[in-house]
Amino acid sequence: MRLAFLGDIHGNLPALEAVWAVLEEKSPDMIFVTGDLVGYGADCRACVDFLRDKADFACLGNHDAVVCGKMIPWGFRPESLEPLERCREELSSDAVGWLASLPLVGVFPDVGWTVSHGSLAAPEQFPYVLSPLEARAHFAKQKTPFGCVGHSHVPGLFFEPRRNDLPQWTQLLEGTFLVPPEGRLLLNPGSVGQPRDGDHRASFALFDQDTREGEIVRVDYDIQEAARRIEAAGFARSLADRLFLGI
Repeated sequence: MRLAFLGDIHGNLPALEAVWAVLEEKSPDMIFVTGDLVGYGADCRACVDFLRDKADFACLGNHDAVVCGKMIPWGFRPESLEPLERCREELSSDAVGWLASLPLVGVFPDVGWTVSHGSLAAPEQFPYVLSPLEARAHFAKQKTPFGCVGHSHVPGLFFEPRRNDLPQWTQLLEGTFLVPPEGRLLLNPGSVGQPRDGDHRASFALFDQDTREGEIVRVDYDIQEAARRIEAAGFARSLADRLFLGI
């Protein structure tokens, strides 16, 4: 069985459509979304409608939680608030209700995966998993061999060789990786709509359950168009500029 993982779409429809074209070629058996469908970009309504129709599973991200009223946006930068306010105005009540219904965590024992936006240590607070100690706190709650989170927009993985070992981080810019038969994995597929690893291309991950081989896939998309839409919406120019830099 081949699985696909993507997240942090952030209202970037050109990037999402380009990624989906590749997914249709790869034909995974299931597609999981790690949250943050909205925010930053200009096409939150289209991205929500698109993934609501096509993804097998999506969990709630912190930007999604703000839009559907489940989270107060403490700590959000001013330039990131306007896209969320606009998104709340543009989404239908049905779409807002769908966002509000998304779970914080999805557990899929049949395929051995747990999917969330932030750390399982406190999923309702959306903590990042950036360090080995933060990964250890996450693994303490992960009951499946494999886990997937988003939130940081940086593709890579933490691997725990044995229970309670300190997990080690490997950043994966692009290409394949192999997971040993023992130990547990925590994968971050990177971001579709706003990569932050210095590579402007959209990022997602594939994983083959039978061979335990994964792949970080990078996809070129029309950044000029995504940036144009952000500027046309009247959002901060910095939100458009950072797309070209992958930051």
